[in-house]
Amino acid sequence: MLETYTPEQQRAVEEKIKLFEKLKEKDLPDGEWSDRIHAIKNEIWRKRTGYVKENFVELNEKLKKYKTPVERAFRLVFFEYMKIDPKDVEFEFFPNKRRAKAIFIRSHNFCPYQHAFKELGFNSVWYCEFALGKSIESMANEFLLHPEQNKKSSVVFGRNYKDYRTRELGQTEAGIRPYEDECQEYFIERSLQLHDPIRYKAIERVFKTNLKIPYKEAKRIVSYYP
Repeated sequence: MLETYTPEQQRAVEEKIKLFEKLKEKDLPDGEWSDRIHAIKNEIWRKRTGYVKENFVELNEKLKKYKTPVERAFRLVFFEYMKIDPKDVEFEFFPNKRRAKAIFIRSHNFCPYQHAFKELGFNSVWYCEFALGKSIESMANEFLLHPEQNKKSSVVFGRNYKDYRTRELGQTEAGIRPYEDECQEYFIERSLQLHDPIRYKAIERVFKTNLKIPYKEAKRIVSYYP
């Protein structure tokens, strides 16, 4: 363990290592590794969606003052569940806070998963995308689509995993740590995907293919959406 960990951070990293270290066993039978990674993925999904189910009333009371689905999803995941210090997160709404259809996020917080993957010698980008990303989207939508919500609208969550599959060619571009000093993440309202898929794809492409956040281009695309 790194000496720079606080006791709380070290416990968090050790917890993640314990969860994933079963994937390092050698000579696993055919299919066993796949079964294990899917079991881990499902365990994380159950934990995150279960948090919303168990705490919905309290969460809804805290978040009802935020009017757009993307802002409620963002604040639920980053501040209520992950307990990230706001000073460790940069974010911008598109086209603006009042009419937000998308939010782009730069996260600088301590990530125990990233450090656990490093300790285990794992490709952090691949494991992050496969095992973690979708459960955040599911967690947000568990809240947004809850039966007690008056107005239901779901979101899409993503991270900038740009070109990680090309690293075998010597490239290491990805908009998440450790390839950047931040994780670049976003929520987009799903209604945009459903009712205007061309514009949705344009927004997603802007977020995914530029390591430097292209605010002007994203604002231009989103601003056309009513």
